[in-house]
Amino acid sequence: MERLPLLRLARWLFAALAAGTLAGQILELERAAEIPRASMTLRDSRVVVVLPGGAAERAGLLPGDRILAVGGEPLSRGGEALPLLQRLAPGREATLLVRRGGETRELPYRPDPPQRGDILWRFAVGGVGIVTLLIGVVVFLKNPRPLTFTFGAICYAMGALVQPPFVPWLTGLLVARKALLMAATLFVPPLLVHLFLAFPLRHPWLDRRGRRVGLLYAPSLALLALALWALARIPPDAADPLGPASLLGPSATILWIAGVGAAITLFAVAYRRARSRASRGRVRAILWGTILGTLPIAAMLAVRAVRPALAIPGDRLAVLAVILIPLSFGYAIVRHGIFDLSLLVRRSLALSLLAALLACLYFVLQMALGELLPGLAAASPLWLPFLSLCAVGLLLPPTYRGLERLLESRAGAGRPRDELIYEFGVALRGMLGRGPLVRLISESVAEALGASLVACFEPARGGGLRAAYLAACPPRPSPPGR
Repeated sequence: MERLPLLRLARWLFAALAAGTLAGQILELERAAEIPRASMTLRDSRVVVVLPGGAAERAGLLPGDRILAVGGEPLSRGGEALPLLQRLAPGREATLLVRRGGETRELPYRPDPPQRGDILWRFAVGGVGIVTLLIGVVVFLKNPRPLTFTFGAICYAMGALVQPPFVPWLTGLLVARKALLMAATLFVPPLLVHLFLAFPLRHPWLDRRGRRVGLLYAPSLALLALALWALARIPPDAADPLGPASLLGPSATILWIAGVGAAITLFAVAYRRARSRASRGRVRAILWGTILGTLPIAAMLAVRAVRPALAIPGDRLAVLAVILIPLSFGYAIVRHGIFDLSLLVRRSLALSLLAALLACLYFVLQMALGELLPGLAAASPLWLPFLSLCAVGLLLPPTYRGLERLLESRAGAGRPRDELIYEFGVALRGMLGRGPLVRLISESVAEALGASLVACFEPARGGGLRAAYLAACPPRPSPPGR
């Protein structure tokens, strides 16, 4: 009962935060054709990799240089060099103030205009970030409960990291944006562990020590406090931080690797405990989507922590792999009805997934046709979008009809009785508290009957009944009498 006001508050706050982030992502996506071509890899304001033949190499930048100002605009607190570089006009020279060793020097920098592949890549990354965020928002807002909130928070954090939102160049907004991205980076690992402690089978640890679940987030909170302290105390033009601030990067990498490994292990154990074929089939796609969506990023972070200047082939694909996590959950929601969403919500979610996949196919076709038919692209820039759009249009009707048949076949489809009984027995093991038992019985009965509103009442001392447990509905006054 205590959770319902918190969930209502979280619902409004989550909706407002997601709406602001989504607006910033769309604004950033609209600038895709104006952003100069990337010529180096940066970590905050430090140059890590200089791409050969690009504007950074022509300007004389070297790995290890720290950019202090771009075009006379110094890096303010919370500012990063990359957003300032991306706001430069292509082809127009700007002066970079760079610290190399103990010296400060000015370098002329003339950014290259973006090429077609760069623009398509930015649209692909932006689409992945926006779709990832939207899936989590739809699932949580349509069925607000702790499990869907955890899933929605994961989708929001990953969507914001893949496509950071655009903000005006104001110190307060830049600090808020950087703090948001820091929090998203640090809280994804414990959120994944928390999610797979409760899904697909509730781990007995949550019932025995459910109040200690906050300990999962303690390392992330400590690292976030350290990051905010460094952001507030260390000026942008300072040399490499020493002391506790120097441990921030390696600690975040260890947190990611340990958290992702623990989450996948918990999910694999739960998958093996679900002995029925139907139960495994419901979560098989999620298991592989989580593995393929998180392991590439964890491996890339580990390699960059050891060899920051090493060029990793396919590192861009590791970023795009993030979308496999929400896509696998979305498929399981549409195909198997996990999270107990209504058919209408599943239909809207399925259409969103369909639009996202067709949009990704559109950009992939443009890049593929550009490589296969370079003469056609040179003859007219409209041929490639036209042919790609025709191909997507031909694929849309059969894909939509297949999706309609899938939804109709799953409408009203319940889970097998033996599967529900088995999972109820597994969750019952080691359960001692009365509260968790009431919650387990209520949620199991709701799933067996397909009910969206659940209330468990017990006799009150003064007569009548009082609600012992409410789920998926606002609190209502207890009816008098027996």
